[in-house]
Amino acid sequence: MARRPEHSAVSSRLAYAVVSVVFANYLGNAFLYVLEAGATPVRIASSLAVLLAIACLQLGVFSRPGTNLHSPWAYAALGAQALLVFAPVPFFPTAWSGMVVFLAGSVLLVLRGGTRWFAFAAVSVANPLSKTSYDIPPSVLGYYTASSLTAGLAVYGLSRLPSLVAQLETARSEVADLAVTQERLGFAHDVQNLLGLSLAAIALEAGQARRMIGDHTGRALEKTARIIAASREALTDVRAVASSYRGSSLADEIESARSVLTAAGIVTTIESDAPEPSPRSRTAVATVLREGVSNLLRHSGATRCEITISGDGRTVTIDVVSDGTFRLHAEVPATTEPARRPLFAGPPIATRFARVLLAAVVAGYGVMATLLAAYYLPAIGFGGILVCAVSGAVTGALVLGFVSRPHVRPALGHAALAGIAVCVYVPQFAYGHPYLGGVPGFLAGAAVLLLPRWAGWAAFAVVVAGQGVLQAVWGYPQSDVVWALMATTNHGLVLYALTRLRSMVTELHEAREELATAAVTRERLRFARDLHDLLGYSLSAITLKSELTHRLASIDSGRARRELAEVAEISRQALADVRSVALSYRELSFDEETVSAQALLSAADIEVTVRIDAHELPGDVQVTLATVLREGVTNLLRHSKAEHCEITLSSSPDLVALDITNDGIPAVERKSSDGNGIGNLTTRVRALGGDLRAGPTPEHTYRLRAEIPLPVTASR
Repeated sequence: MARRPEHSAVSSRLAYAVVSVVFANYLGNAFLYVLEAGATPVRIASSLAVLLAIACLQLGVFSRPGTNLHSPWAYAALGAQALLVFAPVPFFPTAWSGMVVFLAGSVLLVLRGGTRWFAFAAVSVANPLSKTSYDIPPSVLGYYTASSLTAGLAVYGLSRLPSLVAQLETARSEVADLAVTQERLGFAHDVQNLLGLSLAAIALEAGQARRMIGDHTGRALEKTARIIAASREALTDVRAVASSYRGSSLADEIESARSVLTAAGIVTTIESDAPEPSPRSRTAVATVLREGVSNLLRHSGATRCEITISGDGRTVTIDVVSDGTFRLHAEVPATTEPARRPLFAGPPIATRFARVLLAAVVAGYGVMATLLAAYYLPAIGFGGILVCAVSGAVTGALVLGFVSRPHVRPALGHAALAGIAVCVYVPQFAYGHPYLGGVPGFLAGAAVLLLPRWAGWAAFAVVVAGQGVLQAVWGYPQSDVVWALMATTNHGLVLYALTRLRSMVTELHEAREELATAAVTRERLRFARDLHDLLGYSLSAITLKSELTHRLASIDSGRARRELAEVAEISRQALADVRSVALSYRELSFDEETVSAQALLSAADIEVTVRIDAHELPGDVQVTLATVLREGVTNLLRHSKAEHCEITLSSSPDLVALDITNDGIPAVERKSSDGNGIGNLTTRVRALGGDLRAGPTPEHTYRLRAEIPLPVTASR
């Protein structure tokens, strides 16, 4: 049975509504205890005022999406909440101790590192410790301990739910934009690989053919024939690269390499005995061959070149060797098609956080149910306690194994629901005791998760009301009836909320992938138009003029020379157009990179602070700083365990500085000078007269800093 998808806006509202109801029940339970302890007007008014203040802090600060939970304001709110939790204890001793669950959850939200878990444990045990002076059975003290720990985790998880949903919703479009940026870089690379060499070869061939007309007209005709073939192939490449699905022909690439190398005066030997590889592998080998020949022509003074392509059925090997100290060796799998890698991985915190938290809360509620049953040992005996423990364990297994799964077949879902109902009601009716059914709220929550929407919520209401009816029928006081209603409601909503947290993360991640794919498709269409507008006419003109030259070479050598001169000029202009297209798709915007960095770091559950105090920077400086920012954030996500990152761009009249600081891996574990990425960045920064440094700071953080001098006009 597939989990029902919900619109993201509905998910946000529903998440906040569930959180509000659960927290209201926690506060309402405390208020009931206040009434039982002595319902005077002063006690009622003062307790309501304090409970309302706790609710405002929890919902308005700690559970509110967008709140900076590590700001001075958040720490002040945490101090105020601690005062509201502990100060009333002398006035409402046993009634107020349950309020520590809000402080316990908030401690996990606001504090950092391992310290927060020690603080969480210390705050949670304050509840049972406050009751040790009373004559309370050990089972009840154990119940209070398990209740504080479990409810504290529930408060933590529920407080995270609205912000996590909002965070992921915001991150979707930014990640899609990043996918477009990556696709642009791929386009630029393909354009340079596919068209740059072809256009350069056409210009070279046209110049040589122009000089040969008259004295060596036959050879000139051969070259014009090659120009025609090359221009037609380039025009085909324009159409192919625009769709970003080019399956290169290895045979055509071999002949193209032979033609280009020969035209450059390089004696070429090509041997190929490889069996036909898969399309992906064939394209990879053809690309390697083309790039190798291009680099050989650019950087080698070779006079001879040997190209060998061989294969054994499993791999295809290509070697390009010249006497100009150039050697290229590559191996490509012959048939294996790599699995498609998703555009972006989901936030690492999200699914693990939801899974572990849900398991801990489910286990905690099971322990609480067993300890509560132990309180009634004289009435139910050890057999009843054992039955309660078994029913709770089976219920928890069904919840974690089936109910909380993102996709469950209808038959299995209904069977799990029936199994939970048996575990809840059979022990209760067998012993005539309402506390032997494990966790009845799990049946209510499972019904909402597994049944159609309105049927699920109707079943939820029936289960909750049923527990109140059973308490009343079996003669329990009215306060117990109200407690049963609130506890069953809370347990069901907590199960529903934490399960929805997990499934919403998956749904939003899938939607994010779809948005990224759609954005890439739009970018391909735009790129196709740009490429066609810039190069379509040029390549068509080259083809037509080359064909005309081929006809005129023996009839009107002067006209043929003029046509070839125009072919060479058009080729050079087209090559410049290719470079301009590639450059426009390679240049990065610092503002766009800042937005993308914030989205990616936030999606990885890293708190981001951005401070920008620099404007109107030169274009080359902006591109370099954007590159540094992208590489720095990429390395942070790959190698750091950071919880906070600060990105600062500041400038003085003669200098601009970019700092990327995080509190991740300890300084002793960091290497400031390792990795090609930092080396490449250093080269780019130094090309502008700047400096780049990376390493630990005295504040026990890790900082990447780039400094670039500014021209006098740029700082004004």
